[in-house]
Amino acid sequence: MKSDWLHCNSLDYNQDLDKIVTNSVQGEFYVIDHGNTFLPGNPTGSIALAAGSAGDFLYRFGDPARYNQGSKPSILEDWTQSTTGNKQLGGAHHISWIGTGLPGQGHFLIFNNAQYLSERTPQSYVLEINPFLDAAGTNTGNYVNPPDAGYDTWTSPEVTDKTPKSMSRQITWSYSSKGNLTMFSHIGCSAQRLPNGNTLICAVPKATSWRLRRTARLSGITSSRSRPRATC
Repeated sequence: MKSDWLHCNSLDYNQDLDKIVTNSVQGEFYVIDHGNTFLPGNPTGSIALAAGSAGDFLYRFGDPARYNQGSKPSILEDWTQSTTGNKQLGGAHHISWIGTGLPGQGHFLIFNNAQYLSERTPQSYVLEINPFLDAAGTNTGNYVNPPDAGYDTWTSPEVTDKTPKSMSRQITWSYSSKGNLTMFSHIGCSAQRLPNGNTLICAVPKATSWRLRRTARLSGITSSRSRPRATC
């Protein structure tokens, strides 16, 4: 195991829920309990609580192969194509809850740089995730393990030369470019839901930003279910 085995690069605190979400660049984000693992003025006691069952992950998303509930990215046998497996995130940044009163409130928004996915033409994505959706698409009000919610098959534009991939049914909205060169960033970046319902996307290496209408439904990525996917 390497020393930087998590490399958490972003964190958001939800005061209403008293919970924390933090993102690992390795391909997952985690929700943990704050109130039941924090004793003011008592760091030793807080560490002890966090090390017990109160510190268990309440929800994790991104790479179920890490806990033996999914397949990992791999190169196909003929070495001409690859598969992303059930891995959803790679090198991602800026995990956050969508705030109260905004479209998608209570969902997660993340900039998925999409490294380490073994895609033939890497590119980045912005994903909105509802952690309460089950396999039937029902909002349960409780965290649902992503593998239990299941996957849809996404097909990318032919120009990207990608193989179809399995993407979580808990993804309720996404944004990407039709080609891999328009929006691909290997470091940094962010996505934020704005009060008017638009989404502000900032790409660090190219110092580029986009403001996207959440209702945009342009041609591009398609899936085996009807989900809003915006592309440019």
